[in-house]
Amino acid sequence: MSRKAIELGCAALVCLGICGTSFGKYGGGSGTSKDPYLISTAEQLNAIGANSSDWAKCFKLMADIDLSAYKGTKFNRIGTHFVLNPFIGVLDGNSHTISNFTYDSKYTDMAGLVGCLGKGGLVKNLGLVGVHVTGGRFVGGLVGFSLYGTVIKCYSSGSVTGNKDVGGLVARVWLETIVYSFWDVQTSGQSKSLGGEGKTTAQMQDINTYLIAGWDFLGETANGAANIWFMPAGNYPRFVWEKDGL
Repeated sequence: MSRKAIELGCAALVCLGICGTSFGKYGGGSGTSKDPYLISTAEQLNAIGANSSDWAKCFKLMADIDLSAYKGTKFNRIGTHFVLNPFIGVLDGNSHTISNFTYDSKYTDMAGLVGCLGKGGLVKNLGLVGVHVTGGRFVGGLVGFSLYGTVIKCYSSGSVTGNKDVGGLVARVWLETIVYSFWDVQTSGQSKSLGGEGKTTAQMQDINTYLIAGWDFLGETANGAANIWFMPAGNYPRFVWEKDGL
């Protein structure tokens, strides 16, 4: 075998070793803003929280994800401490929903899908349906604690309970930007959140709630012509690509 062939073979093995790491945890991508890690399954979503070294990376959902298999504290929160381990990357829902997210530990602070969102951290274009979150302090449906983070066009429905500083969408914020985002005050049992707007279930299922906030719906052009969302009768906003399956 020639030296060149050996070098090429070694290079291929190195590439497989390096690339295999990200592809093993996630569904593709390199974690940059232009090439985010792709998340298509519950296992891949759970892997984000298990790998704190990736919490400054960019992620993009490629499908609706059902987390019903993760009970108790089996799901790995994304970001666990506002100083030591916040999530400072990007989680782009990409017009998808996460359903049946559960985290149940009355002794755990900063409980939520994103336990702690830090400076530069961004969560956008994401819907949470049927959440069940129980924690100690700083307990939110989407974010437990945010320090200089940003949440854009997200919503949450489901129960949220805790001992102190509990919010339907975000429990506690410090100089955070939360825009065009909502939570269901009835299903969550929480009338307060230090971010987002609390709405009744009827309001959460009313298209006008979102149109006023600038969400781009099928059949209207005032908020754009991309036709990202549609509102099925008696339900929360869904993405247009899901329409044929409902």
